[in-house]
Amino acid sequence: LEGKLVRRIENLGQQIFDIEFFPDGRQIAVAGGQPGKSGEVRIVELDDGEVRAVLVRSTDVIWDIAFRPESIELAVACADKSIRLVNLENLEETLVLQSHADWVTGVIWTPDGKTLVSSSRDKSAKVFDVEKEQLLVSYKGHNSAVRGLSVSTDGKQVYSVGGDKKLHRWNLSNGKPIKTVALGGDGFRTIQGPGWVLIPNSDMRLLKIDVAKDS
Repeated sequence: LEGKLVRRIENLGQQIFDIEFFPDGRQIAVAGGQPGKSGEVRIVELDDGEVRAVLVRSTDVIWDIAFRPESIELAVACADKSIRLVNLENLEETLVLQSHADWVTGVIWTPDGKTLVSSSRDKSAKVFDVEKEQLLVSYKGHNSAVRGLSVSTDGKQVYSVGGDKKLHRWNLSNGKPIKTVALGGDGFRTIQGPGWVLIPNSDMRLLKIDVAKDS
């Protein structure tokens, strides 16, 4: 890798907040928009940079997106307080969840694709059964906005971070807390690895937290 710019992709939103690769690696989904005015997800072909489709037009930005494992669906976290589910074959919205009281900042699926977990500026994280369109669990251990989350590889626990400067570890099945770890700054996202979690932090550090010993 030479680190050279290969191509710029034009015709995207004013601000971009998340980019995810399609499972086949040929396309990307780009989430963003104009704060307080509009939001959308654009599907872009990597070969030529062309925008194939525009999804989930919203009155505020799109913060996060997540492909459902072994599925053709995309979960979308919106600043208009909603979570949208989109079928990527016909590009239609199949479900709208409206359980949060403020921006939905993050979405993540459990490894089996049966359960969706969300984070919000309303200081909560929530667990949904999307087939039953049912809220299963609300985690309210944060005392500030929740900005990012991930699910353990066994699908049993959730790691969440936000404005309270802590990593929270809690049970997905019942929302009960397991452990918190002080971060020294606001956490913006969690990136799951084998036995560890990476956290981009507001104090200009990328933290690596060992979680394997607590499993």
